[in-house]
Amino acid sequence: MICLVDPALQDHDGTPSTNLGDVVIYRAISRCLTALWPGEEVCRISSHEPLQEHHYEILEAARIVFLGGSNLLSSDVLTYNQWNFANGKADYGTPRIKEAVLLGIGWWQYQDPPNAFTSEFYQRILCRQRMHSVRDRYTAGQLREAGISNVVATGCPAMWGLDGVSSHRTDRWTDDCLVMLTDYYTHPAHDDEFLRIVADHFPGKLYFFPQGTGDVAYLKSLPVFEAVPARFEILEHSLDSLSTFLRANRVTYVGTRLHGGITTLAHRVPSLILGVDNRATEMSVSFNLPVVKRGDSDNLRRWLRGHQMFEPVSVPTLDIAKWWQQFEPQASLANLLQQMEPTVEVDSTLNQLASKLRGVAYRLTN
Repeated sequence: MICLVDPALQDHDGTPSTNLGDVVIYRAISRCLTALWPGEEVCRISSHEPLQEHHYEILEAARIVFLGGSNLLSSDVLTYNQWNFANGKADYGTPRIKEAVLLGIGWWQYQDPPNAFTSEFYQRILCRQRMHSVRDRYTAGQLREAGISNVVATGCPAMWGLDGVSSHRTDRWTDDCLVMLTDYYTHPAHDDEFLRIVADHFPGKLYFFPQGTGDVAYLKSLPVFEAVPARFEILEHSLDSLSTFLRANRVTYVGTRLHGGITTLAHRVPSLILGVDNRATEMSVSFNLPVVKRGDSDNLRRWLRGHQMFEPVSVPTLDIAKWWQQFEPQASLANLLQQMEPTVEVDSTLNQLASKLRGVAYRLTN
């Protein structure tokens, strides 16, 4: 049995997380674990609720315990943490999770190097014999400061199928735009401004996908929605319906949701992620994800006008391979990465030419 401590479960009853970004991450992790151990049971434990005694029995019985993609790491576990097994300092001093392996884990915000207590805690719970996979190079550096050197920056598993993907709007010029907001990292002035800029650049529809349950209410609170509500069409809160929508519609993506942007890039949609925290920023630095800081209106406008501002996404396949091969898998990593690439309808040559001509015409008149 393999055990996954999973942020995509809202509770221990199996309720999916209301943040569909967690589900995007889980689906990629699930493919990974299934490829590594085909046919073996993967027991999922929610990271959002306190663990009970039978959960510890599962952790002790598991062949390997994985901690799946989230902002689980910080520099001071007594001040900020997402560890739901601890009630106080004594629990951190003698943790009951041991020999865990990280898979796509990230550091919570920019912080000082981890303090001595936190470093000792990580050394107690994390496996010394296996390589750990973290979300970006910043996280890897912080773990090394904590004395954990067996770590590679693989990126989030959800982006492993994006190697070489371009984010340029000129690759697929569209009249309609898909936008997303983040209900727990709000900035009404910046968010209203970026939506107004998008509305000015796209003559067609503005589709809004609510990745979180509070996103729609936040959108409706912004002045731009109050001014032009008819410009917005709100989509269903469902990843499957989003995938169906992306296959059926020609759109560009602009939004503050990181895994919303990873999903649209996977469907080969021209995409720009507006960074609201260190996650998007560091994945941009490490792997060329197309990110500008929220509030950077000048670069948002440059990208919308067709300027080629980013290199293609660079997936760290060598580091992923280091992490992958330690488990002596029967399946090849190449097959896994191929499975993570969705079937995307390719525009005909004539449609591609027409799209580029619309882009040229737009830049000449704006």
